[in-house]
Amino acid sequence: MIAKHWITASASVAFLLLAGCSTVIVERSSAIATTGSAYAATLQKVNQFALDESINSAADALASTPVAGTLNGLNEVTKNLKERQRLVQAYAEFLNTLAEYFANLEAFAKYDAAGENSRAIDGVVDKLNSVQKTLGNTEISPEKKTAISGIVGLISKQAHASVLKARLEKDALPIATALALSSAALEQQISWVEKPVQLQRDMDWARNVVQPYINPAREQPLTAAWKASFTTLMKQAPKVQLLVDAKAAGEKMEAGWRDVLRGDYSLAEVRKSLADIQAALDVLAAVKAATK
Repeated sequence: MIAKHWITASASVAFLLLAGCSTVIVERSSAIATTGSAYAATLQKVNQFALDESINSAADALASTPVAGTLNGLNEVTKNLKERQRLVQAYAEFLNTLAEYFANLEAFAKYDAAGENSRAIDGVVDKLNSVQKTLGNTEISPEKKTAISGIVGLISKQAHASVLKARLEKDALPIATALALSSAALEQQISWVEKPVQLQRDMDWARNVVQPYINPAREQPLTAAWKASFTTLMKQAPKVQLLVDAKAAGEKMEAGWRDVLRGDYSLAEVRKSLADIQAALDVLAAVKAATK
């Protein structure tokens, strides 16, 4: 009788342990999927923002030309913008595929660790590898390539259920590479926006800060408007800062993926960065609407 009770109790404990493990796996995979989807959705908005700002800057530059331009000059500008449009569309598809991967990883852990969902992930990873080829000259630095090459070795042998561990071993390198490429794409977009913004700020600095300050005819203290111009232009331009912050969030997502492989699924820092970027996008959109 005692042996029977012991066996029953042991079976119950084993069942609870297995159920607990299953719950943990689902919670962890949900955390990855939620963060991965938020990452893709937020960077989609940043991606479109970079293109819109690039087009607006080009339009401003063309419109402010004091003399007649050449057709070749106009064609060159539009050619560059069309290539940027192509890259933005490719990057959008790339981000959608990343989001699809994370969603499939959640389904894999929840429902079907060995069957259809596993094959679906294989298909998404293949698609991700294919889409990467459309990102033009976007490249990962040699240093980062070296760091990524050993990423499979980070996978914890204790922190993951066996099927999930096997899946992560298969996906660790292609997803790390994809996230690194995403950060590289953001670096490229910073250059699109930063140069024209800085050119305008240089002109504003000369006109609104330097000239009033050195004006030999000035006999009064400088105005609040001068102080506001000085303060604003000494700080990073909000449009550029948004892209810099997005790139930093991308790098945090890269680090977050490494943490996941090690068994840390919190990703809290990544989620906070994404929320901050969304808030910055909202502010810039409000400013734009107010100045129309």
